[in-house]
Amino acid sequence: MAKFEMIGIPNAKKRVDVTSGNYVIITDYTVDQGGEDTGPSMGAMFLAGLVACTASTARGYCKKHNLPIPEKVITTFDMDDETELVTNVNFKFILPEGFPEKRLNALVRASGQCTVKDWWMNPPDFTAVAVIE
Repeated sequence: MAKFEMIGIPNAKKRVDVTSGNYVIITDYTVDQGGEDTGPSMGAMFLAGLVACTASTARGYCKKHNLPIPEKVITTFDMDDETELVTNVNFKFILPEGFPEKRLNALVRASGQCTVKDWWMNPPDFTAVAVIE
């Protein structure tokens, strides 16, 4: 079981630090959003996980099939202005010359096997409790 723990809300406006194993993840908001811009927003961290997983899955497919590895994965998100919810995620794989055209669709299909995408498509149940210690 993965464990994340908030290690404190520093005396910052919107910053929250979270531990994951040996790592401290700093999240914040930009100054114009009321934060101090000491790290990416919580939403940006969530979306970064999706992008990293998709890119890693594509790289794994290429390595498995001895294909050139994508140079970049450019990802854009469409958002609903009113709800601020992501409505569409667009991945564009920038491939080096020599990548076989007949393998393009297979690469795209393989990249869709990302576990983080699966989590998004099949959201977990959420529970919360509050305790005084």
